[in-house]
Amino acid sequence: MQQTVWAAIQIINITFGGLVLCTYSTEPIDAMGASSVQGGPFSPETLFEPKALSGPEMLYVSVPPFRPKTASGPETPLGLESAWSLRPPAGRQPLSDSQISFASKSPFSQKGLFGPETLCGAVPPFHPKTASGPNPSSSPKLPWVLQFSSVSELPSDPVPSSGSKIPSALGLASDSEKPSGGQSAFSPKASSGVGEPRPNILLILADDLGYGDLGCYNPQGKIPTPHLDRLARLGMRFTDAHSPSSVCTPSRYALLTGRYCWRSRLQCGVLGGLSPPLISPERFTLPALLQKAGYHTACIGKWHLGLTWPRKPNTPPFTDRIENGPEGWNVDYSKPIGQGPLTVGFDEFYGIAGSPDMVPYTFIHNDRVEVPPTVDKAFPMMLGRSAMTRRGPAAAQFEAVEILSVLTRKSLEYIQCRAPEARTGKPFFLYLALNSPHTPILPSEPWQGRSGLNPYADFVMQTDDCVGQILAALEKHGLAENTLVIFTSDNGPSPQADFATLRAKGHDPAGGLRGAKADLWEGGHRVPLLVCWPGRVPAGSCSNQLVSLVDLMATCAELVGQNLPDHAAEDSLSFRPLLLGKATGPVRDSLIMHSITGKFAIRQGAWKLLLTPGSGGWSSPRDPEAYREGLPEVQLYNLAEDPAEQKNLQAQHPEIVKQLLKLLEQQVAEGRTRPGPPVKNDVPIDIWKRPTPSAKP
Repeated sequence: MQQTVWAAIQIINITFGGLVLCTYSTEPIDAMGASSVQGGPFSPETLFEPKALSGPEMLYVSVPPFRPKTASGPETPLGLESAWSLRPPAGRQPLSDSQISFASKSPFSQKGLFGPETLCGAVPPFHPKTASGPNPSSSPKLPWVLQFSSVSELPSDPVPSSGSKIPSALGLASDSEKPSGGQSAFSPKASSGVGEPRPNILLILADDLGYGDLGCYNPQGKIPTPHLDRLARLGMRFTDAHSPSSVCTPSRYALLTGRYCWRSRLQCGVLGGLSPPLISPERFTLPALLQKAGYHTACIGKWHLGLTWPRKPNTPPFTDRIENGPEGWNVDYSKPIGQGPLTVGFDEFYGIAGSPDMVPYTFIHNDRVEVPPTVDKAFPMMLGRSAMTRRGPAAAQFEAVEILSVLTRKSLEYIQCRAPEARTGKPFFLYLALNSPHTPILPSEPWQGRSGLNPYADFVMQTDDCVGQILAALEKHGLAENTLVIFTSDNGPSPQADFATLRAKGHDPAGGLRGAKADLWEGGHRVPLLVCWPGRVPAGSCSNQLVSLVDLMATCAELVGQNLPDHAAEDSLSFRPLLLGKATGPVRDSLIMHSITGKFAIRQGAWKLLLTPGSGGWSSPRDPEAYREGLPEVQLYNLAEDPAEQKNLQAQHPEIVKQLLKLLEQQVAEGRTRPGPPVKNDVPIDIWKRPTPSAKP
């Protein structure tokens, strides 16, 4: 199709290494020829590594609307694809791929406009070659060249014929190959309801990522997170969001059930990789709710909520405690796994059983291990350190350093697989539970040393890149406009990150908050929360309201038009009004937090009461130490005046202590905090967990 495009092209927001380039061009662009626009300036020397290698980086280009002119006039309702390429600046030689290609696909609007579009591509590594040699002490500020190649008509997206099967993105069996008795992961579900198409939902849960690890939360931080910062610019950033617990398993339970985990049998700590399921098949969950609404549901990544492993004869049952390692050989890996993700609402699962420092070390496809373990393995807890994970059964080729890359690839495959149906109104829900930056802190080789800080910072950068690749895939497949993207973390940063080294280099993973993972202080459970839904959630917005990951179930239910049963999501409150700019007041009056040792805290407004004399976790003073020091049994802070929790006001405000304690006791006893009839907790709840008299000083 021969045509000429006349445009006033403004290339904006070309983000490269966190820098912004702006340029303008008003020349006509011939679709069958070529024209270029130059971006700049930027300082390439800030991107060089010790070996004078720069890149790889992700680069984004926003193209504003322009009108295509054809023989039939400017109002022709066609689908078009514009092709662009990017060349390095003069004096910069790529190691591979002399050009980076971009493709932007969009139908015309009613007024014949093409765009706006966001193009994205990966810039490969390159050596800075200049007249002064391959590693100059300073480099000129040179532009990259963005070149328009062509614009052409798009073919219609193929729609599967009736009865056709969509291949699984996770490498699973087709309908005819699946074991009998289970629902096929490939059978398209009918759309439930009419009206506005429901969004695809992408929920990304990082593991042990700190509130201060993202640039959009901590401008003084030293770890580049350009993709997550971009996500914040495209959507809403929450500054007072909390994980329901300061450790992994209970936060994941609350996220997927809308219920505080301490209402279950797990009163402290986390499960192991071999532990029995924590979510019963009868409990209504977030994926089950979305299945009911017509979604295809998938979980990729770290499960850590227990599985029914088939045991070898005459071996003891597994318990909730974390296994030592050799116990993993008591599993019969030739048999299918019983209860797990597929029994609580997910159509597909690909991932690992528990944390990546727990056995067994192998990937799981649906209800079977991908490769049965045949060897014993252990991995460094952090790159370059001698401390190791538990030694136990592993697949021969399994390497912890590859987990994040594998999960990223599987997510991209899933999005590609579901895209054709998603574009026809059959949405998907992808729960991507990353293993990073949790121990073992092992960034893949291309990311090792990238931050200049330590391996934890490198791992955070790789996590950011994973998100960038997934956002790019949504754009590539035409899904970005109708996908609700949620990014958060299961708790605060772990001390395994080596806080001393990071802070000595100017980076605080907790962003000025007190405490860390496992603690009741804010650093243990205040987490980043970014939500993006183009055209619905205001871009560049920020909410200071109190919310929790336990609220995601009620929020998603309201967004897709589903009602929650009284017996489900007992502690989940919808913050949909915040997302859509329709909130007239606080969506949540109070919030309960829980630590690794089972200690409780409650928040109401600016006031926070902790029922423990110490951290409730791993930070000093730990509770036994605090008891020995004779510290008050409770702590009371006004977070509006003292966000770092330095001034315990329990003696000055006993009336507030009494008020918050009464509220906590009431919410525990009623079995719920969402409005509805009282329900029973699974076990009796001890909100104090005081030490025995013999343990006191």
